[in-house]
Amino acid sequence: MKAIKFVIQEVFVSFSGKVFRQVRGIPMGGNCSPLLADLFLLHCEYMYMTTLLKHKKFNLARLLSNTSRYIHDLCIINYKNFEALLSDIYPGFLSLEASRSGTDNKNADYLDIKIQVTNTSAVTSVFHKVDNFKFPVTLLTFPENTMPYNTGIKVFAGQVLRYARICSLEEDFLNKVDNTSSILIARGYRSSELKRSAEKQLHKHKASLSKYGYFSAKQLLDKCPSFRS
Repeated sequence: MKAIKFVIQEVFVSFSGKVFRQVRGIPMGGNCSPLLADLFLLHCEYMYMTTLLKHKKFNLARLLSNTSRYIHDLCIINYKNFEALLSDIYPGFLSLEASRSGTDNKNADYLDIKIQVTNTSAVTSVFHKVDNFKFPVTLLTFPENTMPYNTGIKVFAGQVLRYARICSLEEDFLNKVDNTSSILIARGYRSSELKRSAEKQLHKHKASLSKYGYFSAKQLLDKCPSFRS
């Protein structure tokens, strides 16, 4: 407790030749700040859910059990009026924003996931906000920079695994792999090495591979246009 109090209370910022002490909140960019935020919000939500059960509001408690949170970003399934509960769950001194992503009740973006609700299920694919930018954005690595060549290869393999975990449909997965690999191949990365590294990564995480009906990573990646040549 002494360590937590020290981290929160001894926060100083220098600006224009003056030193200011932060008296509210936790330090932005601090090593423990995300964990402190998680623990605080978890406590608020736990106490609220306990209150619902105490007052036998089981239906609402069951609906809110489908909620997920990453730091301060909430993903709520099948409950449209969550903003009406904010003041009951969280203290008034928090600055809360109840804005929703997406334009309707069937589509939403949560972190790096695009969610589409169909008649039978929720379909997920990769959401990348720069795809909506009207100007080019330089992403990923270059083989001629100071970063080791193999690091760029491993970064690609990690992205492939992320795509496989997020994308419900094989078509969406292959499109993301093809777009990313095409960028790297155009920069000078060797196609065979990118593919080999991605195969090894998928082979280690077979659950992400088998959901598309494949047991061989090579068989799946062979369908990617950028790896056919």
